Amino acid sequence: MLEVSLPNFEGPLDLLLFLVKKKEMDIREIPISVIADEFMKYIELMEELNIDLTSDFISMASQLMYLKSRALLPQLTPQEKEKFEKEKEELYVSVEEYQKLKTVENFLLKRMEKVGELLSAIAETDGKMSELRDEALKKIHTIFRNLLFEMKRVDRVYKLSSPRYSVDEKREELMKISVAPLYEILRANDKLEMITTFLAVLELVKLGIYTVGEDGMFRRRRAA
Repeated sequence: MLEVSLPNFEGPLDLLLFLVKKKEMDIREIPISVIADEFMKYIELMEELNIDLTSDFISMASQLMYLKSRALLPQLTPQEKEKFEKEKEELYVSVEEYQKLKTVENFLLKRMEKVGELLSAIAETDGKMSELRDEALKKIHTIFRNLLFEMKRVDRVYKLSSPRYSVDEKREELMKISVAPLYEILRANDKLEMITTFLAVLELVKLGIYTVGEDGMFRRRRAA
């Protein structure tokens, strides 16, 4: 029996970006009819594999087939052509903005891994203070993983906007806090913001300015 596996697409834009990368072309260079057909093939395959399709996938499939039908018409009125070009441009921009977000997210994830490795190295060589930091780090990772699972479970989607925060900005924002539940600090409307906040928290713990206790509270350390 032939086994077929598919990537885990987070949403319709993730699937569209996957299809564009397969073509090794800019999305604007691919005929809309080709994009629509490729998208529908994957939708049909996902249905055959009993993969749950959210309404977002169905909505995108309908939009693409509509655009394909307009593209295949022999002639459009000036008004119809203007509307078609506008809708096509909105699709292109959505995919391009999503690609930017994925690029930033991948960068932050790699940075997060490096920070984690650095903290682990410090914990092995820095005595009692590092033991406390290591315990705080474990607690931070546990809370972060729980939030990621929650975000995936409720099927939150990316907001198509430019990144609003940098790690430095988040760190400055966190420095205003004396004590607060880390769970609430890390909660965010999208994964990108949560990862950025997570990195800022790690850096503040690494510097010994803050700690996270067994109670999950993010606390500023008292000056020695």
